[in-house]
Amino acid sequence: MKIEETLLLLPCHSFDDFPYYYEGEEADNLLASYTALWHPALIAHTGKLPQWQTSYSDETEQLVDRLVILPKVAQDDLPGFWVDRAREAAAAVIPASEAVDRESIVVAALARLEPAPRTVDEPLVAEFFALGFCHLLTELLTVQMRYASLVDRDYFERQLVEAARAAVDGRDELAREKLQVAYDSLAQSRDHYYPVESYLIDLTLVEPNTAGAALRAELKDNTVRNLLVSATTLLHLERHEPETLDAVRAALARETICLVGGDAGEADFALLDREATLSSLVAGGEVFARLLGQQPRIFGRRQFGLSPRLPSILRRLGYVGAVHFTLDGGRFAEPLQSKTLWEGVDGGSIDAFARIPLDASQPSTFLSFPQRLGESMDTDHVAVVALAHWPGRTSRWYDELRRAAVRAAPLGKFVSLEHFLLQTDTPRDHCRFEVDEYRAPYLRQAAAAQRENPISLTADRVQADATARTVATLHCMQGVLRRELSAVPDESTAIEADALSQELTELGAAVCGATASAGGGYLVVNTLSAPRTLVVDVPQLAHPPAVEGPVKAALALGDTRQVLVEAPALGYAWLAADERLRWQPPSGKLLAEDNTIRNEHVEVTIHRETGAISAVRCPAVRGNLLSQQLARRIPGPGGGWARNEAKYSVMVADAVEVLDPGPLRAAIESRGRLVDEHGTTLANFRQQVSLTRERPVLQLDIHLEPVDAPPDDSVAEADAETIAADLSESDPWNDYLAARFAWSDSAAEIFRGVAGTAHHTVLQKFEAPDFVDIRQTKSSVSILSAGHPYHRRSGDRALDTLLIAGGERARHFRLGIGLNLNHPQLAAAELIAPATSVMLTERAPPGLAGWLFHLSAKNVVATAWELLRTPGDADQTEGDPQAAAGRIVGVRVRLLETAGRETTLALRSIYALARAEWIERRSAPGEDGAAGQRSELPCEGDRVTIQMRGYQWCEVELFWQE
Repeated sequence: MKIEETLLLLPCHSFDDFPYYYEGEEADNLLASYTALWHPALIAHTGKLPQWQTSYSDETEQLVDRLVILPKVAQDDLPGFWVDRAREAAAAVIPASEAVDRESIVVAALARLEPAPRTVDEPLVAEFFALGFCHLLTELLTVQMRYASLVDRDYFERQLVEAARAAVDGRDELAREKLQVAYDSLAQSRDHYYPVESYLIDLTLVEPNTAGAALRAELKDNTVRNLLVSATTLLHLERHEPETLDAVRAALARETICLVGGDAGEADFALLDREATLSSLVAGGEVFARLLGQQPRIFGRRQFGLSPRLPSILRRLGYVGAVHFTLDGGRFAEPLQSKTLWEGVDGGSIDAFARIPLDASQPSTFLSFPQRLGESMDTDHVAVVALAHWPGRTSRWYDELRRAAVRAAPLGKFVSLEHFLLQTDTPRDHCRFEVDEYRAPYLRQAAAAQRENPISLTADRVQADATARTVATLHCMQGVLRRELSAVPDESTAIEADALSQELTELGAAVCGATASAGGGYLVVNTLSAPRTLVVDVPQLAHPPAVEGPVKAALALGDTRQVLVEAPALGYAWLAADERLRWQPPSGKLLAEDNTIRNEHVEVTIHRETGAISAVRCPAVRGNLLSQQLARRIPGPGGGWARNEAKYSVMVADAVEVLDPGPLRAAIESRGRLVDEHGTTLANFRQQVSLTRERPVLQLDIHLEPVDAPPDDSVAEADAETIAADLSESDPWNDYLAARFAWSDSAAEIFRGVAGTAHHTVLQKFEAPDFVDIRQTKSSVSILSAGHPYHRRSGDRALDTLLIAGGERARHFRLGIGLNLNHPQLAAAELIAPATSVMLTERAPPGLAGWLFHLSAKNVVATAWELLRTPGDADQTEGDPQAAAGRIVGVRVRLLETAGRETTLALRSIYALARAEWIERRSAPGEDGAAGQRSELPCEGDRVTIQMRGYQWCEVELFWQE
């Protein structure tokens, strides 16, 4: 039949009320119906631009000799007889019930044409479809920006018809030229209301199971892509997909992809402290550099891993930008601008792309695309829309968008994130977000995936990291004393059992030299940044050391001989027998008697019937400061919403007894059961409370063993199911075993220790692997987490530290309680530091105590020490591996301000300093060492002065005088 015009029916009166809200098949069918009319054969046949009209009218008289496409979303607006009536009126109607996708619509439409049109090459047909798609979105964008259509209709229609007729006649080049003119006309219309560039960002997500043929196919075209890939995935490509790795290298050489990533791929990246974060980024960067010849300059993660300590670390490692979103759960702050200057808690900043990308696999994304782009044009300093997808899993409309973007940019130009962040203007607003605005989903994700040990894995890693850093610090200390380099210990978390003792032995040899000591003694080494008070068992000393210098007390009780020693920060203390003295028992009360354990700073009462800590008191404050118990939280019928209906078990003690009465370190242990309100045993417990003289810190060693007890006949059926429920199958934030802490001051402020620094929190559920500081009106109590990260507040005066939840299999746990600690981070570090930094030796060091480095401010800690050496000369040092490794000329130290306040730090060294340098940016692998950025620090004698901002983590190199 002769078709005078092609027409699409839409469920709207104008583009002002266009239905953006359809999803799935309805959105796909609407877009397919619109673009199908842009087939060159249809346009050449009618000689007109495709039209549309509202489906809200059932009139058919005006449809004579018209080809009418009735999409699924419009069919419901018309009566059931409308199609038959329209066909009776000589209209060619193609309803969605007969043709749903574009291919079937086109086939049905072309079948109505007489005479039958010539066949047009599919690639050229695709160009027309892309133009139709671009035309629809450009018109909708114009309305979204509150303008009437600005396209020169007659001119655009003339170019389109000429292009269609050229395509049907086989003049493909002319057709493409005319199509380009039509595209340019659309671009010019947009310039009236937004005359500057808008941008499109492709974010391709690469994981081991998506890195095959589909990714290789996408990398062959020249569309600019951003590959979000981890170092772990790259290692998988190296082993299992070398062809894909070659394709990535080729795309990098063509500059068609931008790498986004950086870390080594840890699942719980946001829970890492600063040293572990740095190690992960360095290790990840080395993998990128080895396999691809370059490191990513844009940081990003698919799994949650954002934190406000990242900007400064990324800047120091040479990153130029970051993506401020993740795509795998969790909560994070959302800036007002797509491009923002992300400022960390320490004031360091980095450019960031912060708009969550749209899903490129969903047709609804492209139906609503004009809304998203229009919103960006209205609110963003630089208009941009990002689209994320897995390789090979995109909607066909994404391909249309890419094809249109190659021709012209009315909808935006595809660019790399690096180009976007470096070449576009940055808004004046800086976005500084607090720690509370980032909430990790790790615990619930672990439970959903039925992963084991979601809590103890973090605690074990924290402990292993502390051991590894102790080994590294001991190695550095003995290198400083010897001024020569021995084999550097493996700083991975898999530290062998004898690594610590080996480094301690080496350090002892360096400290003590060849001076003999009559009767020998104990060398106590402190690798922490603050003095450490500890009790040392000295069974080999026949006589006590004199109470002077670092020795604060020396007492014996039965066969137990103990010395209380205060070892200087980053130094040592020497305990040697004094033959003039005899061991004496303690006078007065013992540290532990009956159900009470005490020292100069604290008194703890253990409840006889429950085995819980009923009271923690200190001499300076009246009243009970803290109570503690073990409990299982059983959620009410409403699960997580029924906060007030949750029930807790109670402790029933079978025994409370003194394990160690002293003289300088004491312990009380309670054993018993956790029972519910019906008396059913839910778990068995054993809790040991330890206390050292002169330290306001309690140590809790807890053993919990859940019991799967059969329900008692007296228990209601619903309650029986609750009691017997397996923790691994429940919500880990609502059903768990925990250490519960309660205090009296409802106005207390809560600060949580994260990555070595203290931050105020108002959250009910939060992560604090270091400590939770409860600051009351006249006192403070610190819960030392020892790597157990998850805590939940219960009202205003109680806190649960989760111990067993989800698939947790650990049964032994260590926590601490500190009273009135000005710097709880120091006590937290001491709790996890290895207690084996003590050795028996026959040689004496020079003096009773000594230090290698000294920090003047207690709110500043050293997180790592590394030796600096000169390059070795193999020709002149043949056969001497120590000399070949180079001479030690100084140290590199990383310093962290923990309290959030500006500080002037005086750092002193054992040797006079020649110079000191602040490292602002490291040189990347493959760069010359001078490629980094450094600045000189003022130093005088053995002292360097360092100005630090609150929470700042800086890297400093000290060089000694010859």
